[in-house]
Formats: sequence, structure tokens, C-alpha cells
Amino acid sequence: MAKTAPPFTHDHLEHLQQNADVLRAQVGAGPDGPVDAFALAAVFGARIEYLDGDVDPGDFSGMVTMHAGQPVIVLNRNMSAERRNITLLEELCHLHYRHPVEEWDDQGRQHTNVTESEAYQTGAAVLLPAIVVAKAVYKNRAAADVAREYGVSKELFEMRVKVLGLWPHYQGRKAA
Repeated sequence: MAKTAPPFTHDHLEHLQQNADVLRAQVGAGPDGPVDAFALAAVFGARIEYLDGDVDPGDFSGMVTMHAGQPVIVLNRNMSAERRNITLLEELCHLHYRHPVEEWDDQGRQHTNVTESEAYQTGAAVLLPAIVVAKAVYKNRAAADVAREYGVSKELFEMRVKVLGLWPHYQGRKAA
């Protein structure tokens, strides 16, 4: 089995997981239990609003802004519950890290940059801690079962497997 390096350094993965653990602790989640993204939003005092209309989630999933000193997170109503969870967590991570408001281009699309990756990857670690992903891979648990238990998509679970450098093990167990 060929070794595949994770896309992040060990130190960066540790940084993401440490911040995820801080956020998990704010809602009383242990090291491996599911997290309610909306409960975490309440900890931040964030108001959740939904974009009205028929907006494709590929065009807009969510954003965070401030209104009268209160964080307001706008989500696309047309997303799946699993996509809504990771989007909400990503926006909460922007608040956690105190990222500046992002710039929007002339078509209303947000620019992707390092802060987007940090927020998304931390949000993913909040929802699926490394210990959960590793145990699932080594115990040959079905990705769909883990995803359902943690309120995420199978694709997010598999992304975490790759980020943690466990993809060769995951692929190997699927062939068995």
C-alpha cells in the first residue's frame, strides 16, 4: 500500500484540532461526540438568517457579517442539512479566529483564501474529530453510517480521511 502524505503538516493539523477542541468544549461536547452547530451558534450569540429565493448552493452557501455588534450568519435555505452544518461551522470558525470580512467580487462570489481553508478545515474537525475518523477507518465502519451519526455528508467524512492521511487505509479496507 503506497503512502500518501496528508495535505497539511502535522503542526497545522494539530492547530486545527486544538481550535476544534476549544469550540467543541464550548457546547460541552467530549472528544468524540456529535456537535450541534446551532448550539454553538448560540454560544457566539449569532443570529441565523436564511437567504430567500431559489439560490443554488453552488453559488452561495453562507456568510457571516456583523449587525449592531451581533454576528449574523446568512445561510442558503436550499442546502441539505449536512451541508448546512459544515457551512454554519465554517462561518462560526471565522468568528472564532476573528477573520476579517471577506471581499466579494463583481458577481457576488467570495474570494477563497487561507482564512477560508482554516475556517472550513477547523469546522470539519469540530464535526468530525480526528479520533472519530481514525477509529471509524480502523474499525471498518461504513462512511455513510459515521456521516449520518455526526450530521455530515459522506464526502465530508472522506475529505477528513484524506486530510488526516488515512486514505490508503480507508481504500484498503474498502477492497477487503
